[in-house]
Amino acid sequence: MTNIVRLGGTVLVILVLGVLTAGGAAAKTPTLDLTYENASHELVGLAAGQEIEAFDPSWTLETAAGNVSCSSEEATTGFRGSEETNNEKTDKLSATHTFHQFFAEAGCPSTLALVGSSVEGFWFNANTFGEAVKGLFTLGTKGKGEYATTGSQDTVIEIREAGATGPRCYYEVTKLKGTTPAFSTTTALAAYITFSKQKVKLLKLSDGSALCPKKATVSTGVGFYAPLGGSESAVFGLLK
Repeated sequence: MTNIVRLGGTVLVILVLGVLTAGGAAAKTPTLDLTYENASHELVGLAAGQEIEAFDPSWTLETAAGNVSCSSEEATTGFRGSEETNNEKTDKLSATHTFHQFFAEAGCPSTLALVGSSVEGFWFNANTFGEAVKGLFTLGTKGKGEYATTGSQDTVIEIREAGATGPRCYYEVTKLKGTTPAFSTTTALAAYITFSKQKVKLLKLSDGSALCPKKATVSTGVGFYAPLGGSESAVFGLLK
């Protein structure tokens, strides 16, 4: 009788393990596959090291004293970088440069009296005062995206009076948290990140005005593309 009871217990353990194993297989964590249409009109996945462009045609800096909104006349402005990882729970894309004078040399409407009603706005690396920003975009499977810099003052926003003759303010971007489309397993959706009212830090550079608002937020949206040599193909996301 004792042996029968023990055997029954063993069978029960096997059945439980089988259920747990089956449940684990059904609950497999999805990955996000980033794809684009190549020159041959084939849908292919982004490869590690492949060049990408993150177009960002407009942004708004908001402060308690007033706001600045910049839109580029050139549609293809933003960040240039490369694919770091793909088809993972969180995919990573580097940002190494801004391009096409990201953003406006003039004409950004402003309600911030300190810099005037029409201002200039730029994103750049304050360590070198050049376009070589250093950051990382991430897109995940749960509708979340992010931009984070890899070092101090590697991505900075400057606003200044048109003509660069008056006061100017600098705000450092360290981490922006945003949202992505609700990627699914059935329909490929354009890969982009929307950032809303994300905090940026006032950076006190030698030529910055002491009157710049200390607190500010930035709102913007970034869409990803794969260069094809003279044209670009939108990047899409699909859960696998």
